[in-house]
Amino acid sequence: PPSASSSTPSSAPPSAPLSAPLSAPSAPPPTPLPTVDVVVFGGATLDVVAQATEPVRPGTTTAGTITQACGGVGCNVARALHKVGMQTLLVAAVGDDIAGQAIRSMLQSSGMDDGGLLVSTRHGTAVYNAVLDETGEMTSAVGDMAAFDELTTARVQEFFPVVEQSQAVCIDGNLAADSIQHIVAHCSAHGKPVMFEPTSASKVTRVLDANVLDQLTFIKPNLVELRTIAAALDIPCSVQPDQVDLVTIDAAYQLTRWVPNVIVSLGPLGVLAPEPRFQPCSKTRPESMALYPTLGMGQQLSVVNVTGAGDSFVAGYMAAVLDGRPTGLCVQAGLLAAQASLQSQEAIAPTLSPDVISAERCAEVFGASHGRPAKLNSDNQFF
Repeated sequence: PPSASSSTPSSAPPSAPLSAPLSAPSAPPPTPLPTVDVVVFGGATLDVVAQATEPVRPGTTTAGTITQACGGVGCNVARALHKVGMQTLLVAAVGDDIAGQAIRSMLQSSGMDDGGLLVSTRHGTAVYNAVLDETGEMTSAVGDMAAFDELTTARVQEFFPVVEQSQAVCIDGNLAADSIQHIVAHCSAHGKPVMFEPTSASKVTRVLDANVLDQLTFIKPNLVELRTIAAALDIPCSVQPDQVDLVTIDAAYQLTRWVPNVIVSLGPLGVLAPEPRFQPCSKTRPESMALYPTLGMGQQLSVVNVTGAGDSFVAGYMAAVLDGRPTGLCVQAGLLAAQASLQSQEAIAPTLSPDVISAERCAEVFGASHGRPAKLNSDNQFF
């Protein structure tokens, strides 16, 4: 037999048969979920603000200035949260129009993630038109909010994986009751605290329609919204829309049977909230309510406009909550954020920053005695 040395040289490895299937192209890697501190579900609008420069005269033209800006309660809260140092995702619906593009561009230029914007093919971007008198107080407003109908249960559910990785959620009253119920139930199942910002008296009862009031961690009504939800719950409350009395204070406290953190905006008087040492995420009921005066009670505060003050308050308050502060310091942070808005031409002040609401800044401005039991004397004045 031939020797090994004389054997025919081995041939090259056979090539793969032509009929072998080609490997499928690899799928693109999944888009990573954003990691955020707070997810905000709510409205994004084009705000058109008419500011009178003379007393408003019904039935005729009043001289003034008109400005346009991106706004909406949810959008404003998300922007303010971002400015005070919270990584934030806004989930909102916009139209396929110039206003929607402006909102997306605003988020991008602010360094925020725009992945939560849902584009509607049925509705244009929501528009909010406010009229302010010569002092900066709002006299009337009109809103076209049909785009909010796009925030259905199916669409908001797309962002539940982000919710599960977040620290907290904020919902404004622009969402339908079924969407609110869907979000709150998911947050409750995953131990996420929820802030509800009612938006208006006509929308504050949507949390009752959704049957989730006792699953909220925070609710921030103004006096009119407080009276509306109190009436729906058969809680006695004053019928005077601009008066704070003992009945109103008790109504706020009665609401803590469902929501432990009831924060009531009193306008120039300040804020009603749980006592200063109450821990916001303790899941217990506070012992009492306290009054936290505004910065303007001892001095004349120059008010430029009020359109974003409440939204800025929510952002400052929530950021302090997530920083582990007790209620008194959380309210102080909210008031400082609101003050920045009140003194700015823009709803969310360009000057708003983590330093504005820092614990050191709160101590410097308010000292240690801010927040006192909410009691009235015989003249219905706080003492």
